[in-house]
Amino acid sequence: MAKAWIEDVKRAVYIAEKDVKIYFFKGPNLTFGLLLPVVLYLVFSIGRTVELAFAIPGLVAMAAFFGAGAIQAISLPLERRTGTFNSLLTSPISFFTIILGKTLAGFFFGIVLSLSLTPPS
Repeated sequence: MAKAWIEDVKRAVYIAEKDVKIYFFKGPNLTFGLLLPVVLYLVFSIGRTVELAFAIPGLVAMAAFFGAGAIQAISLPLERRTGTFNSLLTSPISFFTIILGKTLAGFFFGIVLSLSLTPPS
């Protein structure tokens, strides 16, 4: 039982790696993820006195959430259009493993965004 679960996790990591290479670390996605906090800060600070140190945690959380989530919403329709999602569905892996792999890709992209946006202490 544990061996089958470990194999499913390995397969999910391969799916996540594929998604990261194809969709996540492209120029427009990184630019969106890195510029979004700047835009959000301007939106929340114009007309108010908001200290940057107070706003950073919320801005990083929102940028990571929207940055990773926006790409996840695009990757499945793109894969359906190109036919790669059908290949995943017909491969000998479970639907849970496919969803886990796609979730891991968004999770790791959110972590990378969070780490790159967090200022050093």
